[in-house]
Amino acid sequence: MSVYASKRNESKAEFIRVAQQLATYTLEQVKKFPKSYRFCLTNDIVRLALEIHEDVLRANSIYLHNNIMETEFNLREEYFTKARSAIFALSSLLTVTFSLVLKCNNFLGDKKKTSGIFKEWARLLNYEAALVKGIIESDKKRYKRYQSKKTWSKIVSFKFFCEFLDYLKQELWEYIKRDGNPKPKKNETDNTNESEVVLPEDIFNIEESE
Repeated sequence: MSVYASKRNESKAEFIRVAQQLATYTLEQVKKFPKSYRFCLTNDIVRLALEIHEDVLRANSIYLHNNIMETEFNLREEYFTKARSAIFALSSLLTVTFSLVLKCNNFLGDKKKTSGIFKEWARLLNYEAALVKGIIESDKKRYKRYQSKKTWSKIVSFKFFCEFLDYLKQELWEYIKRDGNPKPKKNETDNTNESEVVLPEDIFNIEESE
C-alpha cells in the first residue's frame, strides 16, 4: 500500500532524503575515478549506494497501519534490513577505497581534499544508518501495539479465550518464579535519532593515513 502524503511525518521521511543525497553524492564522486577502476571498484560503490536508496523507497511504499497484514510488515522490514546491510557493505568498501587512493595515484586531488570527500561519505552513511535503525525499531513497537489490540478483540471467541487463559497461566507461573517481583521493563526510548557510527570519520584523517 502506498503512503499518502498526508500520513507521512516529515522527520520520518528524512531517511529518504538522506538516502537520495548519499546516492547523488556517490555518483558525483565516482565520476572522478579512472575508468580502470570501473569493474573492480566503482561499479560496486554505485550499486550499493543505489540499493540503499531503492530499498528505503520500497520499504516506505508499504504503509504501516493497524490493519497491516503480517506479510506486508515482514516485507517492509525486509527492505529496511537490506538497506541497512548495504550501508555496512558500502562502509567497508569505502575504507578499502580510501587506502587504495592514497597508496596509488591520488586522482581526487591533494590528500586534504581526499580526506574531506571520504569524511562526507562517512557522515552521510552514519546518518542514514541511524535513521534506518530508528525506523526499524519504531516499526516493531508500533506493529506490536497493533497486534496487541487485535488480540484483545479476538478474545470474544471461545477459542481465543482459551488461548488467553493459557497465556495468563504462563504469566502467573513466571510471576511465581520471580518471587512476586515485577517483570523488568524494557527500554522504550525512541531511537529514531540515535547516533550510530558504521564508518568513523576519523579513519579518514590525513595524519593517520599518511
